[in-house]
Amino acid sequence: MFHLASIKQNWKYLLLLFCTFLLAEIIINPLGNFPLNDDWVYAKATLLFHEKGIPDADCWGRASLLMHIIFGNFFTSLFGFSFTILRFSTLFLSFTGIAFAFLFLRSNFLNNSFHSFSVTLLFLFNPLYLNLSNSFMTDAPFISTLILALFFYY
Repeated sequence: MFHLASIKQNWKYLLLLFCTFLLAEIIINPLGNFPLNDDWVYAKATLLFHEKGIPDADCWGRASLLMHIIFGNFFTSLFGFSFTILRFSTLFLSFTGIAFAFLFLRSNFLNNSFHSFSVTLLFLFNPLYLNLSNSFMTDAPFISTLILALFFYY
């Protein structure tokens, strides 16, 4: 069960996870207004939704990505459209997934905070997760929302 006491007890580990994530992102340097991988398709769908206000289902996969497009539209409405802003939206959700993965492990499976922290670091530095957290691809946000759903369901 989710308790604020869990966050209060483990704030040092959450802060250390945040600093580690931030250091990794400083080394990676996610800045740049250009697409990475295939995220141009999702960015274009988000741009069309931002401009028209309705989802455009002309391209492959857009119908199944409605929440991803709405999430990206939230950030582009606040900060304007750019690939950098869309990457930062994914990074925000990726770190949220990391933090809740730690809390999920700590509260349900591992009684030791250090062991939960270690397993969460393995998850953070998973090449697939870390690589796709720095693009507007759907993989890292979907994994993060899955972690959130498991955390609140369990």
